[in-house]
Amino acid sequence: MASYGNFNMNRKRKGKKVIITVVCVIVILLAAVFAIGIIAGGGGEEAERISSAVQENTQLKQQISELNDEIESMQAVIDDLNAELDARPTAAPTPSETAPAASAEPTDSPSSTNSPRAGSR
Repeated sequence: MASYGNFNMNRKRKGKKVIITVVCVIVILLAAVFAIGIIAGGGGEEAERISSAVQENTQLKQQISELNDEIESMQAVIDDLNAELDARPTAAPTPSETAPAASAEPTDSPSSTNSPRAGSR
């Protein structure tokens, strides 16, 4: 019966060895992925392109912000002018005296058709 106790002790040691082996393999894989990332990510052109795009994006956002501020300022001026126009009194238009238009009288139709082209035939 004493051999059963030894069997359980060996089993615990095997479990520890398996866990340690799995942890070591994971650490080695992570180190390899890290090394590959450093090697592949070392391209200066790509990093420079990304940096340039980020800088341009920041500048464009700043320009948009400035333009929005300018729009708000212009809108405030427009609102002030509209309020000023609304506050002004309106006067009724004065009728202007104009000479009566000469009435068009019908003319008699000519009895003969004298056309300058009539003699050219």
